[in-house]
Amino acid sequence: MVEILLTVSVWREGWKAWAVMPLCSGVAIAVIMGLAIGANGGTKGDLTVPSLIIDGMCIAALLIMRAHAPKRVKAPQLAQKALPSEG
Repeated sequence: MVEILLTVSVWREGWKAWAVMPLCSGVAIAVIMGLAIGANGGTKGDLTVPSLIIDGMCIAALLIMRAHAPKRVKAPQLAQKALPSEG
């Protein structure tokens, strides 16, 4: 739940699609680790500590992204030149 709220917050802060990177990578790593531990005869209990570490790293990455918003590129403003006076 915390990750989703932070992801929405980071998205609105200006990171756009990069905001989902920590969440997606955390889920991918957790799935691969779960498959590896399950294939080696591990139990659900063996995944508790590693999943909490991955969860904490995901939250930390989102908090860092929230604290350091990307620099926004300002649109160049056209200088208004004075037209030569007629006459």
